[in-house]
Amino acid sequence: MGQIGMNEIRHMLSLLRDLRYSKGHESILDEIQSIERAIERDFFRVVVLGEFKRGKSTFINALLGQRILPTDVLPETATITNILYASEPRLQVVYKNKQVEERPLNAAEMERFSARADKAYTDTIDYIKVGYPLDLLAPKICLVDTPGVADLDESRTDITYGYVPTANAVIFLLDANTPLTKTETEFIEHHILPQGIRDILFVVNKYDHVDEEEDEDFLDDLKRRIRTAFHMDDTDACLKECNVLPASALLAVEGYEQGNQALIEESGIPVILDELKSMLGTSSLELKKLAYYKQALARLMKQILHSIERDM
Repeated sequence: MGQIGMNEIRHMLSLLRDLRYSKGHESILDEIQSIERAIERDFFRVVVLGEFKRGKSTFINALLGQRILPTDVLPETATITNILYASEPRLQVVYKNKQVEERPLNAAEMERFSARADKAYTDTIDYIKVGYPLDLLAPKICLVDTPGVADLDESRTDITYGYVPTANAVIFLLDANTPLTKTETEFIEHHILPQGIRDILFVVNKYDHVDEEEDEDFLDDLKRRIRTAFHMDDTDACLKECNVLPASALLAVEGYEQGNQALIEESGIPVILDELKSMLGTSSLELKKLAYYKQALARLMKQILHSIERDM
């Protein structure tokens, strides 16, 4: 699309929105308005994805340095949780009827929105908004916890599928016990890469379960598997870079609770925070946003063209 900036993208979206053809096709109008709303909010969304019970909520707690999101041996996350920077911890519940409710932020309160809560209640919620003083989020970055893909509850899986297209970058959690399963590969191939998402950080959680004798070659073998699975050596490969880091999120949370810096360092979370800060550095963030909206505009125009061809 050449050297266009955000003003040109906004102008093109406005022109497309005003077309009689767009106004007559609700799906096209919805997509235009979705992109416009994202530009208006101006947040860079980093979505944490993975199959259920990969430890996504525990991993986010480890990044926050406090046990806030509920965790259990069963799938926990039932709604989208947006985590943004705030000088003081805060919690807002945004309902599907647009009502917004302020609540205290603590683990007990967050249990009300977990998969174990009353489904009739959680179904009334659009998303949860958590404010937290995490420096990583300060430059208008939104960290998003999602229900696990391949969750036995299809409605929760659908929530995640519907949210993936809004992601600017992805943290994809793998389990060190069974890294990169067939269903994980298919999800990345069919639901993440087609959205034009190229910033993917693979985090191998529960890495403390890896046998010491296997440790030396474990990550190298996994990187080779990822490169092969996504044909990364092909000239037209969607995914060009493979960033894989080990972690033990539970170890980090326990380290923070015990005030044990050695446990925190052993968990790998400080290295991941440094990598995220590098990946989301202010100098590159605006370029990443611009690239994302260019791709979104290109996909929108393809959608309109295919719609016109069908109509003809």
